[in-house]
Formats: sequence, C-alpha cells, structure tokens
Amino acid sequence: MKVLNVKEIQSETLLMLKDLDALCNELGLKYFIAYGSLIGAVRHKGFIPWDDDIDIWMPRDDFNKLLDYDLNQKVGYTKYKICTRKNTSNYAYGMARFSNQNFKYVSTDVSEKDVDMGLFIDIYPLDNYCSTKENAYKLHKKFNVLNKKYFFYISGKSNTLLKTIPRMFIHCVLRLIHGNKWNKKIDNIINTYLSEFTNDDDKFVGVPVWELRFEPFERKLFEERVRVKFEGIDVWIPKENDKLLKKMYGDYMQLPPVEEQVPHHGYKVYRR
Repeated sequence: MKVLNVKEIQSETLLMLKDLDALCNELGLKYFIAYGSLIGAVRHKGFIPWDDDIDIWMPRDDFNKLLDYDLNQKVGYTKYKICTRKNTSNYAYGMARFSNQNFKYVSTDVSEKDVDMGLFIDIYPLDNYCSTKENAYKLHKKFNVLNKKYFFYISGKSNTLLKTIPRMFIHCVLRLIHGNKWNKKIDNIINTYLSEFTNDDDKFVGVPVWELRFEPFERKLFEERVRVKFEGIDVWIPKENDKLLKKMYGDYMQLPPVEEQVPHHGYKVYRR
C-alpha cells in the first residue's frame, strides 16, 4: 500500500468536507470550521499548506443528531463512518471523527493503539460552560484532568522509557479502578458534569472531550456564522473568527518559523 502525502490527504479530505457540509446543510445541523483549519480558511482561503487534517466545531445538540444519523441511508455515504469511543475499538478520543473507510489510518505514535479508522475530519462538540469565567475555567479543568486520565487508561506506553515507567504505573492503577469498560462510561461522566454545572443560559462554551488550552470561549462568539471559500468550496466559519483566532493563537496572520511548517500529527494514511 502507498502512503498518502500531505497534498493527497488534503485533496481527499476536501472531498469529505464537501460531503459533510452538504449533509449538515440538508439535516439543518450547524457547524464551524475550527482551530488550525480556521486559520487556514482565513489566512490561506483553504488548508494551511502543511496541515494534514480538518477540524470543525458543532453545538452539542447538532453533534448528537449527526451521531444518531444512519449514513447508510444516504447515497454515496456508505464509505463513511462516524467514529466514537462507543463504536470503535481502542478509539481514545471524545470528539468524533467523520472517517472515510476507503482509507486506512495507521498511528506512528507508540502511545496509541491500532484503530480501525480511515482518513478523517475531527468533529468537536461545543457545550455550555457556566455563566462566569471563573466557574467555566474550573469546569474545563475538570474535563482536562478526566481526558488526560483516559489517555493513560487507554495506553501506558510512551516514546521514552523514562516516561513509560510512571505512565504504565498510572495505566495499571486506572485499569484496576475502572476495569475494561471505562470507554463505555467516560462520556456519561462528562454528560453528568454538564447536566450538573451548566444550563442553556450560560455565557461561556467549550469542548469538554479534549485536553485543550484554548477554552472556554464567550458564547456570543458563536452566535453567527458566515459562508466562505475553502479551497474553492463553500464552508461555515464563525462571524467573529478574528476574535476567536486572536484568543487562541495571538497574531495568527503571522506565519510560524520555516522549521515549524510541517505536519504535527503522528499517523500515516493508506488507500485500502
């Protein structure tokens, strides 16, 4: 099998984004291009040249509706699978991945186990996050700790022996505490936190399923979205994208040093 290069990954992922956008528009689901992909949309009118994936945000209600949708009922979408911890063995992530199963994902990170997944788009659920900044950050810290523990639960391996020894110890302890089915429970724990500490009137939102330093965000930054061109196709981004990007990245229009202009993800993709 031949490994795809960055340009080939971008070309195939763009076709996936076009299909995902069409599906969301058909079902009335709201999404926003996110993180590095949002920088690409604004700064490059498409991919950051060395980027090898696409990220989107989706409000929790729309996220759940997408997960419940049967892709097999739509012509041309049977090659896709929405991967989650519940339906994909060894899948470590709380966000979902819209995966093209005509491709094979192979991790090059020793801390990650083999996952039956293809080329993907990351879908991050946006949840309510309290009405004060202080409480929102406290809640987000709870989620960060929980997600970090889950990664140790999935695997005790690391790239160096020095890191592997303490990580393996934590891995074994978490396995003793939670057994072999924590992947079936962790999302329920996150949802319990959300139901206890948040409501529809909250002024902040965030992503509780991933260990990120950017959240929480002011909810008003996601009240409106605009349609823009991304490599020639139409996609949705937050209208307040400048404020969001400055919060996350500072001077996001400035290119990083040349030595940093490389893909940052530990995986390879092959055509099956």
